[in-house]
Amino acid sequence: MNRAQCGKVVLNPIPLVVNGTPTLEGQWPWQIALYQTQVGNIIVHPDYNATTFSRDVAILELRESVTYSDWVRPACLWPDNETSLKNVIGKKGSVVGWGFDETGVATEELSLVEMPVVSQETCIRSYSEFFVRFTSEYTYCAGYRDGHFNEQTGVRESTSVCNGDSGGGMVFRMGGTWYLRGLVSLSVARQNEYRCDPSHYVIFTDLAKFLPWIYQNVYDF
Repeated sequence: MNRAQCGKVVLNPIPLVVNGTPTLEGQWPWQIALYQTQVGNIIVHPDYNATTFSRDVAILELRESVTYSDWVRPACLWPDNETSLKNVIGKKGSVVGWGFDETGVATEELSLVEMPVVSQETCIRSYSEFFVRFTSEYTYCAGYRDGHFNEQTGVRESTSVCNGDSGGGMVFRMGGTWYLRGLVSLSVARQNEYRCDPSHYVIFTDLAKFLPWIYQNVYDF
């Protein structure tokens, strides 16, 4: 819903998914694909702050309606009676994107990463000089601090998403339906490198906090 970056592999990107799990063809039809369409209007949140990335969200209004199929499906907006962050802390959300390994080598294989949501306090304590500047009531953090243990390989891996494809969605499955909770917004960069550090948490825009604004602007849809 924001950030003018398209989800395709380029020669020198910052990756979205690092050490993710390969996905099956057609498994995530609402998440990643490349379609040509025209945008008729862009509605940026009126309080968006380009310095702090606060309220990092926008709505793209397409010139033509989207035709749903087995390959094009929507994800639902978050239920407006469950917007408290406490409802998802400790739960894993799913993000998909074009995969990269830790050396920065790109693959054209679509990858999935599942990341647990952590409390704001946990996020800020992990790297206060960064996260205290960019977290707020409109964001949440997710990921693994210093990686997680892969039971299949027996290796601790740095599995994460990064800000090279900001705007990628985090979805949760509830009652057989996928709901969109967050958008990739910002991550910590490796020291002296223009590349993300997967050993840190990632900041997501918390879409559940913007439901009234979204409804107000898509009322006619």
